Amino acid sequence: MITWDIDESLLSSPAITNRNLFAQTLASQSAEVIITQYAGLTPQQIEQEFSEIFAIVRDLGIDLHGTGLELGAGVGVLSAVAVNCWPDIEQLYALEVVPKVIELLQPQTVRHIAPATADKILGVLGSFDDMRVPDGHFDFCIEYASLHHSDDLLRTLRETARTLKPGAPLIAIDRAHYDGVSGEQLRFMLDVHYSAEWKRRNGYSDAPLSRARNGEHEIRMREWLAAFAATGFEVVRRVELRPTGWRQLRYKTALMLPFRLRRTLGLHPSRVRPAIAELIWLAAGLLGWSAGSNTYLPAAKEHTLFIARKRP
Repeated sequence: MITWDIDESLLSSPAITNRNLFAQTLASQSAEVIITQYAGLTPQQIEQEFSEIFAIVRDLGIDLHGTGLELGAGVGVLSAVAVNCWPDIEQLYALEVVPKVIELLQPQTVRHIAPATADKILGVLGSFDDMRVPDGHFDFCIEYASLHHSDDLLRTLRETARTLKPGAPLIAIDRAHYDGVSGEQLRFMLDVHYSAEWKRRNGYSDAPLSRARNGEHEIRMREWLAAFAATGFEVVRRVELRPTGWRQLRYKTALMLPFRLRRTLGLHPSRVRPAIAELIWLAAGLLGWSAGSNTYLPAAKEHTLFIARKRP
């Protein structure tokens, strides 16, 4: 493991100290439980979902090889699938800012998913806003649900661009909201506090904790695209990954009600409405009317896939 200097104020923040406690709670569990609890997907879902994403990347003629970087790697599941899928990866820096996650959890999960190639993954304790490598050090970058934790997305993406070679790909799997969501709703979502039961179950401190203080940020699609463009990236493909089924269609239809009404009724007020195109895709697929979509693809968990390149 490599250790880079991290600002002490970041290490002492609730977002980091509570995740240290969470890692200690999980450390005695099996790799399967660690993966499911930390990544929100089972090991089988991880293998299937990320392998399908990398197939989309490969279909665009993009090759992951050489030395790569995973931003906010957590327990390293994306890195582990990457080294399984791309034999020409020589080394992959799994960068994580939470000390106990990288010390106690990441080695177990990486060995579980990639037993034959785990030695290609190098755990790095550090911040994605201050990476201690020369300009143009990496051949590619990947990330799974980490960039939305950045306190300054432009700063993080500029630093990422600095470390990448010209033309290098950035594969980002993250949370992006429909552009029509109001600032009022986004503020409401960030003000939500975790319950005492949730904190107890995850080993967090019992002190009051909002989603904002836990390092969450809510980013609209136009804000994502503007940030990529402003920091030297060109998005070459965007795919919406969505769960399917009748229950999902009913749930997404309910989200079309105005936020203030849903807040009054207690009807999923912390969830954002979908685009109309998503509802049409969901309904068409369930009724057998759809031959497929280049924009929406079935997935176990809701994310947006951005496939970008650093401009030459």
